[in-house]
Amino acid sequence: MDVRRATWVAALAAAVVGCGAAAKSAARGRVALVPEPERPLAQRLIDADRVVAGQLLEVEEALEYEPLGSIRLGLGGAKAVVPLAYNAKIRVDSTLWGGSGATVWFTFFAPQGAGIPQPGRHAVWVLHRRALWRLKQCSEQQSLTSAACPYDVGLALDSDDDIRPPEEWDRLRTLARTLGLSPTATVP
Repeated sequence: MDVRRATWVAALAAAVVGCGAAAKSAARGRVALVPEPERPLAQRLIDADRVVAGQLLEVEEALEYEPLGSIRLGLGGAKAVVPLAYNAKIRVDSTLWGGSGATVWFTFFAPQGAGIPQPGRHAVWVLHRRALWRLKQCSEQQSLTSAACPYDVGLALDSDDDIRPPEEWDRLRTLARTLGLSPTATVP
């Protein structure tokens, strides 16, 4: 690839990223147009990188994102149980926005003993791009070096509120239009 073409490709990529940031900024200004009870959901949609409807195919524990040991001492010596990390794979049936593809992997965390989504579940998944800290590796390195903790950047669920019933697809699409998020929605 010649230098002019590489420069053009880099400029186009920067423009696309800038447009996405501008659209999200404009959407934040439109939250006031959304009825009060819908505003927390509106904010979740604005912060999302991908919103898809689909079926959960696989769930596996992601040990690399868990620290060694399951109990940590918190403030005042109180014991805190560290949540477990999971990687999951969805078969994408429809995309409200975000990248396209037949499947998508994401990460989520759940306290020990909490119910976790099971394969076969159909839902609308609101996925956020997050830094996923490799806490196991960080714990192992702690005694050897003071190097920064390594991380991956990937899609993740922030909370149970990011798993929506399939029946909410039209509601989410309408909300996205009100916010001006330009969804490329297909009907599930």
